[in-house]
Amino acid sequence: MDKHHERVLAGLAVLCGLTALINFGLAGRTHLFSLSAIHAFELWTVIVALATALRLRLGRLEEEERRDAAAHAAQSGTALFEASAEVDPFTAARTRRLLEQRLIPFLAVLLAAIAVLLGRAILMRDAQGANPPPNPLLAVPFLAGQAFLLFLFSRYLLGLSRTPQGRLLRGPGVYAGLTCLFYLVAGVAAAATSVPHADRYIAKLMGGYLLLLAVEMVLNALADLYRPRRKTEPCTSYESRISRLLTDPASWARSVLMTLDYQFGFKVSDTWFFRFLARALIPLLLFQLVALYALTSLVFIREYEAGILERFGAPVEAPVLESGIHFKWPWPFETARRLPVKRILRVVVGYHDDTHNGPEAILWSVPHYPREDYFMLASRDSGGSDSGAVPVNLLVINVPVEYRITNAMQYGYAFADPSAMLEQLAYRTVSLMTAGMDVPDLLGPRQAENAAELRARLQAEADRVGLGVEILFVGMQGIHPPVAVAESFQSVVGALESRESQILEARAYLNRKLPVASAEAVTEVARAKAYRVRKAQSADAEAYRFLRQVAAHRVSPSVYRARTYLGSLETALSGIRKYVVAADASHEIIQFNFEEKLRPDLFDFGSTLESGR
Repeated sequence: MDKHHERVLAGLAVLCGLTALINFGLAGRTHLFSLSAIHAFELWTVIVALATALRLRLGRLEEEERRDAAAHAAQSGTALFEASAEVDPFTAARTRRLLEQRLIPFLAVLLAAIAVLLGRAILMRDAQGANPPPNPLLAVPFLAGQAFLLFLFSRYLLGLSRTPQGRLLRGPGVYAGLTCLFYLVAGVAAAATSVPHADRYIAKLMGGYLLLLAVEMVLNALADLYRPRRKTEPCTSYESRISRLLTDPASWARSVLMTLDYQFGFKVSDTWFFRFLARALIPLLLFQLVALYALTSLVFIREYEAGILERFGAPVEAPVLESGIHFKWPWPFETARRLPVKRILRVVVGYHDDTHNGPEAILWSVPHYPREDYFMLASRDSGGSDSGAVPVNLLVINVPVEYRITNAMQYGYAFADPSAMLEQLAYRTVSLMTAGMDVPDLLGPRQAENAAELRARLQAEADRVGLGVEILFVGMQGIHPPVAVAESFQSVVGALESRESQILEARAYLNRKLPVASAEAVTEVARAKAYRVRKAQSADAEAYRFLRQVAAHRVSPSVYRARTYLGSLETALSGIRKYVVAADASHEIIQFNFEEKLRPDLFDFGSTLESGR
């Protein structure tokens, strides 16, 4: 053994330490969750690299001691130095044996404990409510460079591990390749800005893989305790077979070739077709990789989107990309950020589950959504100064806000999360507006006017901060008191409605009785006036007739008396049956039958019989 392997492992440990420091700084700048999660694999690589370097160093020192002891024994001709080397407690051989017997078998358990602690911390960390990373593309070139350096170390160590002297280098090579793989995955997640929460999903994947490695380490440690092993065979229980499948495909490819040779009974790998396939496969894969990388120069903007060109993470002062196909520099030099400028977007205020349909029957005693917010309102009636009532009310208001993007640059780069910013502005505007209103102002007939005023205020706030949006619709719906006091509120509202109903009934009675009384008064007044006019006219007519009668009496008193007498008889005898006897029949007795005949024509047949004769 030489010092070259030790230097390579020390260089790997130093490289992982430097990358850990760089990623720590990048995590503070970009707030990428995956950069914090990848520290676990860097720590694993450092521990395994240092442990392997220590084992190689002690093995090299043991060989040097053995050569020195053999040289001294050859010079002195005795076995004095060889015997003293066996009993010397400070020799490298004894230290190596203690390391191999007491520390290395427990290295897998140590790695499993680290994996459990870090994996559980990653999985339990809640990054759902955090804001999106402000500048994730800043970490992409660093992750790509680190992945390239670790890839070189991994391939070099795995190549050396295929020699008998470099068997121990397989573990550091596998973990260096695994860290390189997760660097690449984290870089892709950071570059995938169009995929929401991609970085969080990759971090959760890392945490789950750590727990899987912990289970494998425990199983390897148990298997290493009970399986027989030769004295010259080193302990490698800390090596991960699962990670080796991911980072060293040649190892399982050789196993597959051996399996094929065994199944077919001849060397399949020596046939011309297999050699041709092996020679053509790598160029084909390289061509596909180059073609896929070249496709990153194309940008496809949908019909409802607008694109903003970014160069090294910063927006380029260029016109906004319209819908269609556009060309750019390949990733990661230039990227395109897409914004749905021709779609109507939506945020909600007052509730947090926009996908919930709500109850079938919307009542005040039933929550409209699982999570609703309360807004504070003023109260004009505090119940008196000595009642202790607080002059405020609480009310639940569901406010959907629909908007569209008018300035893509402002909307995309003024704030890290413009949708969340608009939501906070809407919360602030609603709170300020409701603070000066009472419950009847919101539950009354002015809801449309309130919604229009709220829309105007929210548009002014969005323009003030430079959000670059146009507010299209603001709805004030689902206004109801808190569910806990809904029944009491309903009782108060019922009492108010009953009072209002009685007031309206009294007004209706008043409106019904007043016109009737007014009409009767007018009728009585008109009747009195008519009676007055009739009496006055009658009196004038009587006076005028009397004067005319006096004048007629003066002209001919006898004629006047006779006419008056006859007129009186005519008036008194009107309607009475009368018989006039023309002859003087004082000596005759005349009998009159004054009975009424019902039908004279039925009983008087005299004239009919005479006419018939």
